[in-house]
Amino acid sequence: MNVQTLQQWAAVVALLSVEDEETLREATADLSAVEEALRLAKDRQAVASRNAAASREANASAQRWLSSRPTDGAGFEERHSSAEDRSSGFASDAPEEESEVRSAASRLSVRATILAFLSVVGEATRQEVRAEVSKLRPDVNVANCDRDLSRLLKAGLITRPGSGRYRLVAKESPTQ
Repeated sequence: MNVQTLQQWAAVVALLSVEDEETLREATADLSAVEEALRLAKDRQAVASRNAAASREANASAQRWLSSRPTDGAGFEERHSSAEDRSSGFASDAPEEESEVRSAASRLSVRATILAFLSVVGEATRQEVRAEVSKLRPDVNVANCDRDLSRLLKAGLITRPGSGRYRLVAKESPTQ
């Protein structure tokens, strides 16, 4: 082989090497995008799973409460004398169990609302969370959102990346 042929061959190999490096960069970027999409899908699935569990728990509590009530409706009007009591479905002298069911269902619903909102927007301020809860749950005092945000923080379901800002905790994938 002569030197000129080797130089031409080396130039072709160098060009192929540059093209292969670019292909590798593109494939790595594609893989990163797919991994990020998978991570987001897993996060959405985790939120949906928590929401479904909360709904199942609230439903089971409501069913337990309903199954312990008489089915003939006797005494209904006496137990539900005020307009507020009729709208909530609980008597004003509700026993402890009824209060627990009512507060658990409300708390879970607000928590589910917050988690779902953060899963959609990614990150939100305290005011944005309160506005969303107020919009979706006008029956809820938005001042209670702070309590629910605090409980979600303590439970490790959300995090505060900055003052007054909240987002879902990202789960690490098992491959990382």
